[in-house]
Amino acid sequence: MKMSKRERAISIVNNQNKLELIQVRRDFIEIDSVLTGLCKTKKSLLEQIDIQESEFRAMQQPGAQLDLHRLSEIGGWLNSAAQDVQTLDRSINEAESDLRIQLEKLAQLEAAQEVIKQKMLDERSSQWAELEQRTERDISELNNPKNLRSTELSYGA
Repeated sequence: MKMSKRERAISIVNNQNKLELIQVRRDFIEIDSVLTGLCKTKKSLLEQIDIQESEFRAMQQPGAQLDLHRLSEIGGWLNSAAQDVQTLDRSINEAESDLRIQLEKLAQLEAAQEVIKQKMLDERSSQWAELEQRTERDISELNNPKNLRSTELSYGA
């Protein structure tokens, strides 16, 4: 059966929607990968902070040998690491927000895909109904006694 203009238009929209779905899924995977990397980096940095803080506290205990240079070095590193954690937190929040946006887009595109499928089914159903009506009309005309006589004459029956 030949595609109608409406069916071709629906098919084009369907293909565009599928392409957009693929792109949004790729973006989602990419953002998720970045988010995973940021979280691993933050975890590693927090572990290093914990180690440095332990050393910092140990140096401040009564009776511990006081190394002011090392104490200053650790303090500077901890300050810098705290800023890095804040930056990572902002990046993680942005990535999570981007991920939520991609999820919303996916949901919208998948809902649109269902609507498109239904429209395609409706269009095909409509075409089949029209074809059935034409077939019934043609059969009715062939069975009509007036048409039967002219058919017999034209075919020499």
